Amino acid sequence: MPGRIAHLKIVQKSESSKRITVLYDATISDRNGNARQQFFLGIIVPPEKYDDELKLIRKKEKVRPAFGNAITLIPEADLILLAFPNDRHMLLLSEKSLQNWLQAHLPEVANGALKGQSGQVTDAKIDILRYVPGKRYTVRCYAKILADSRKPAEITFIAKQLKNLKKAQKLYDNLRVLPIFWRKSDANQTGQTALQNAGELPVRIPRPLALNKEKGIVFLEDIPGENLIDSLPRINIPTIMSAAGEMLANFHCECQTVGKIITFHGELKSLRDSIELITKRLPHLRPRLKSFYEKMRARQPADAGINSLLHGTFRINHIFIHEQKLALLDLDSVCTGHPAYDIANFISALYYFEFQQRITAAQRKEITRYFLDGYSANAKWAIANEALFWHLANMLIKKQAHKYVKHLMQNRDEQVIRLINIAEKIVDKLDQPDAAHTTDATVELFS
Repeated sequence: MPGRIAHLKIVQKSESSKRITVLYDATISDRNGNARQQFFLGIIVPPEKYDDELKLIRKKEKVRPAFGNAITLIPEADLILLAFPNDRHMLLLSEKSLQNWLQAHLPEVANGALKGQSGQVTDAKIDILRYVPGKRYTVRCYAKILADSRKPAEITFIAKQLKNLKKAQKLYDNLRVLPIFWRKSDANQTGQTALQNAGELPVRIPRPLALNKEKGIVFLEDIPGENLIDSLPRINIPTIMSAAGEMLANFHCECQTVGKIITFHGELKSLRDSIELITKRLPHLRPRLKSFYEKMRARQPADAGINSLLHGTFRINHIFIHEQKLALLDLDSVCTGHPAYDIANFISALYYFEFQQRITAAQRKEITRYFLDGYSANAKWAIANEALFWHLANMLIKKQAHKYVKHLMQNRDEQVIRLINIAEKIVDKLDQPDAAHTTDATVELFS
C-alpha cells in the first residue's frame, strides 16, 4: 500500500563492537491520510558482516507490519530495518498479544478497577520504555476495559520481558518476597509485630501483578514519577539525597541468601575479566591496569561477616520520585553481600553521569555527601571505608570503564583514563589507616 513517512524520531541508540542498534518511531500515513505509528529496529553492521546478519534475521522474522515489509534493506548505509516487534531472540509482547493475554488475566492487573465484576478488554496499547534487543523489553501498558456495569475504565501497568526465563521468574519471586524480609527485619529489631501492609514498608517497590512464564514477562504496578537524574533541576538535593541514602539503609537487611552472593574474591575475578576486555581494545593501558589489579588483589579486605540484602544495581536513575516520595525500581539483580557494594555502585554511577555531562562535578559531590549522610544515620551496620573504597575502585573499572569500551562511547580513551586516575587514587587510600566509617574525609576523597 502506498504511504509516506509523516514523522520520524530516534527513541534510543546503543553501540557495541559488533553492531549499532537504533530504535526508530515512525508515523506513516496511507494515501487516504490515515496515520499509524510503526517502530523499526535499525541494525548497522560492518559491510563484511551485512549478509551474515541478514541471514540470521530472516530465520526469525515473523511479524508483518501494517505498512511495508518485515525487513527493509538499506545496504548503502549498511543498515537493516526490522519492523517491530520482530526480534531475533525473543517473541516480543505486542499490542495484539497483550490484548489476548488480558482476556484471560484481566483480574490480576485490573488493580480494583473491576470492583468485583467481570470485564472485557476493548483496546490495548503499549509505550516502549526501554528495549535492549535480544535481552530485555520494558513497556507501559494501557488497557480500556468494560465491566458488567457497562461503565468503561482504563488501567495502566508495566510489562517487563526478559530473554532469560529464569531471571523473569526470579524477578517476580523477589518482588513478592522482599516485603517479607523487611517485615521480619523490622520485627526482629523492634520486638514488635511485623508490619501488616505494603503501605508501611520501609522501601516502596512496584507490586508484582502477574507472570507469563512461557514468554518471560513480569507484569508490575506502574509507579508514577520520574527518576532522580531527570528530576535534579526541580528537587532539593540535600533533602532528597539524604532520603535516598535512608532508603538504601532500609533496603539493606539481614536475610537468607537471595540470588548470587557478592564476595570480594568474586569481584576480583570480574575485575580481571573487565581489564582483559579493556586492554584488548586499548592495549597501551595494559601495564597501568595490571599494576592496579595487583594493588586490588593485595589490598582485598577480609570478609566482614556482613550478609545483607543488596539491590545489585543501585543507581540514581533507578530511584523514582513523586510528590516528594521515593520508590525503588529495577530489582532484576537483587543479591546478597556486603552493603558497601550498593553504595559503591551508586557513587561510581555518579561519575559516569558526570562524564556524560548529565550532572556537574559540584552536583556529584553534593549528592554523594548527602546520600552518605542519610545512609550512615540509618544504617544497621557501620560501613568501614576499607570495604567502600575497595568496592568503589573496583566499580569504576569493572563497570564504568568497561561500559565505555564495550559500547564504543564518545571520547572513550580520555574517559577511561579519567576513571583509572580516580580508581588509582582511591585504591592508594587503602594503605592508610581506616578513618572508621563514612565521614567527611570519605566524601573529600570522591571529589
